[in-house]
Amino acid sequence: MNPDHDAYQQAASHYSNARYDDALIALAPMLARTPAHVEALDLAAVCCYQLNRMEEAEACWRRAIAEHPHEAGPYNNLGNALNASGRLDEAKTAYGEAIARRPDFTEAQYNLANVLHALGHRDEAERSFRRALQLNPRLADAHYNLARLLADNGRAAEAQAAYRDALIARPGYAEAHNNLGNLLKDAGRLDEAVGELRAAVADRPDWPDAHFNLGNALRAQDRLADAERAYRDALALRPSFGDALINLGSVLTTLGRFDEAEAAYRRAIAANPDRAEAHCNLGRVIHEQAALGRWARLPEAERAYRDALSRDPGLAAALNNLGNLIGEDGARAEQAEALYRAALRADPEFGAAKQNLAATLLRAGKLSEGWQWYESRFDDDTSARPLDPSVFGCPQWRGEALAGKSLVVVAEQGFGDSIQFCRYLPMLASRGASALTVVCPPALVSLLASVDGLTRCVPFDAAATLPPHEFWCFVMSLPARFETTLDSIPSATPYVHAQAARIGYWGNRLPARRFKVGVVWSGEPRPWVADSFGAFSRRWLDARLCAPLLDTPGVAFVSLHKGATARAQLAALPERLRPLDPMDEVADFADTAAIVASLDLVISVDTSVAHLAGALGKPVWVLLHSNADWRWLDARDDSPWYPTARLFRQASPGDWTEVIARVADELRATLRFP
Repeated sequence: MNPDHDAYQQAASHYSNARYDDALIALAPMLARTPAHVEALDLAAVCCYQLNRMEEAEACWRRAIAEHPHEAGPYNNLGNALNASGRLDEAKTAYGEAIARRPDFTEAQYNLANVLHALGHRDEAERSFRRALQLNPRLADAHYNLARLLADNGRAAEAQAAYRDALIARPGYAEAHNNLGNLLKDAGRLDEAVGELRAAVADRPDWPDAHFNLGNALRAQDRLADAERAYRDALALRPSFGDALINLGSVLTTLGRFDEAEAAYRRAIAANPDRAEAHCNLGRVIHEQAALGRWARLPEAERAYRDALSRDPGLAAALNNLGNLIGEDGARAEQAEALYRAALRADPEFGAAKQNLAATLLRAGKLSEGWQWYESRFDDDTSARPLDPSVFGCPQWRGEALAGKSLVVVAEQGFGDSIQFCRYLPMLASRGASALTVVCPPALVSLLASVDGLTRCVPFDAAATLPPHEFWCFVMSLPARFETTLDSIPSATPYVHAQAARIGYWGNRLPARRFKVGVVWSGEPRPWVADSFGAFSRRWLDARLCAPLLDTPGVAFVSLHKGATARAQLAALPERLRPLDPMDEVADFADTAAIVASLDLVISVDTSVAHLAGALGKPVWVLLHSNADWRWLDARDDSPWYPTARLFRQASPGDWTEVIARVADELRATLRFP
């Protein structure tokens, strides 16, 4: 019978039952001898470690090393202790000694790799991970940590492969599914990402981070209802999960459920009052509500933005959004400009701030600088371009000499934008362009073809069939190319023309011998474009608010609307107030131009028909909300772009009633004093 064997077995039994002090008592006789048995020293060290007696644990391992210098195990275990206490350089040395004594010591190779990674020695760490995996290809954690290292080093494709190897070695490895899913999401492989993240959730349904990451991938797919459920699952597991609350709030904001979004952001702030992003997003959702009619909440939104900036003065989103809010008040335009500039100092690539600064400068009449910033409009989202200009196989025109050169001009954004800026086309022709082509939406082809100097005008789907050109340019870049200032705006009208045959046709269909007024009270909703801060809807009003205007005696009103929304509003008017509606037969803007040419006046909100009337040189009264688009400038009732235009602005945000009353009075006065 071997007393040491019995004592060691007894100590091991105590250790297995977490009776570490009893294990040390059993080991004491063995430790009293020199040299002590290496297993006894190792077990004693582990017991001391479990009892948080770190100095004694380290002493035991160092004694084992001194008394058994050829044994690799004590070096590895000492390295683990040093690693756990943050003494990484010493741990690195200990693991290296273990490997020197046993080159095939897989655990030591793996541990060394982890320490090297923690020390930032990425190349050495990678080599150690790969050595460990050569020794044991089934070491799932080594594949996993190698993948993390590769991802940290920007080698995403290799990291994906390493995570897949980890999953082969250990099916159901939730962390590997999760991290692989995140990499796939970042790579834009969203279907695969969702699959991996659903696997992570299935493997660890109680892991809130996996639900959160699944929500992010679903959100990237624009599957907002599914993303909402994933975020709520994460929050059910961790109610104070700030990132999940913030992202849930963002999804709810996009869905237009502003009250619920606001509640989510307030929960995020309650969980972490110093989280600047939560305050910023709270300000935004309140601001969104204000812009859609709850104007009294603007000061509350401003406080939230300022709360964000008090916590993070360089938070670009808060600076930009506060600029948007302050810009609601034309008297504070200079403050808004300063905020956008501050946002761009914080984040020079912040596309929204660039465009907001551009709009603020242009609205203030600072056109030269404004056009320069406006050129960034596609920086953040090239998909917003009407087509990929590479189809033309030629460089963008930036003001080079055009004599003998051909140029294709690409329409962009809304119909009204193209109508407003096609005024520059004759100026291009006057520079000696040998051929001048316009590419535009089909509805504009016949109208824009009437502009002087054009060689051809074709729809977007014909762009790829055009003959070669020397240059191309977006139509809204033309003011910058011509260095347009307030004094040099090409304002001569008409610059588009209605066709005589169409004028004759439509003129015969309109009432005779009465003052004829075309009306437009609304645009058509664009479901594919976010209506952030009421960018579109606040420009429009309900037809029923126009009743005092439509009740003007002696006027034949003509609706210039196309679209289901406007038609529904028209039908809701009392029959005696309904304008004549000829638009069922209108094929394109050339037809609308012929109708407008047959009218005495157009009264329109800020939509394409207002630009069409102005471009035709027809008298047009434009109804503008309080924070009107930049092209109408600040605090003016006329327009340097359209000499025949009069502008009627809201006196207070959202108040169309006063505007309509003023326009109705002006119309009656016009009829009395033609």
